Amino acid sequence: MRDRKPIVVDKIRSGNVEVEVFYDFREHTFFFEEPGTRDRAYAATFVEVRRRLNEVYEKATPLDWKPVILVTLQDAYDDEDHSVRSEPVEGASVYLTFRRCELSPRPDHAECVERITSERERNDRLGRGTRSDRGPIEREGYIEREHALDFEAGDPSEYDREARAKSLDRPEAYSNNADDVELPYEEDTWRGLCALKSAIDELHGKVAALIGRADFRDRLQRFAAGSPPLLGDGTNESNGGSNG
Repeated sequence: MRDRKPIVVDKIRSGNVEVEVFYDFREHTFFFEEPGTRDRAYAATFVEVRRRLNEVYEKATPLDWKPVILVTLQDAYDDEDHSVRSEPVEGASVYLTFRRCELSPRPDHAECVERITSERERNDRLGRGTRSDRGPIEREGYIEREHALDFEAGDPSEYDREARAKSLDRPEAYSNNADDVELPYEEDTWRGLCALKSAIDELHGKVAALIGRADFRDRLQRFAAGSPPLLGDGTNESNGGSNG
């Protein structure tokens, strides 16, 4: 009877590369091929070959982590499509989100960019493309993990620290959102965004107070005629500025 050739028994993602694990019927062992070579690394059990595989591939594919800030401004509020409503509902909103994380290109980043580029071109030809998958092509094939500052801010326990240390080489796939603006992480930039949020919150409070005023209608009419301020406290008007 002819010897059976080794067969693939599983595919394991390690170091963010998918690696095939084989079983050798002649030697009755498992093996995988080491990165960049055709050399085989053998082990008697699947558990052992998986442990060795992780050690080899995670050391062979170091990740280049960079802290960033992702800023997203959602579309302005509009309750309905005006083209299908005789009495459209108007609205105004500022929905700004921002978060810190750390990004790194995957070891197979170049292959990912090539594949996604091909998929986008095919979708364009078929008219199937959507905005959700239209982030910058150079950010395809990236992975992300929690920002160290956010982790520390959560006052982590020793258990949390141990769990995070084990998960650093198991990051999540990065969602390349077309609406995200990526900024290099700097503390001054982060504080500036926090200040912008405070200014937006303050404006929201002023609008809420304005709507509750007895002279809300009069103020709107003067504002429409080009006579600001709409969000003032009324001091100027009470001192004879109502004609301005």
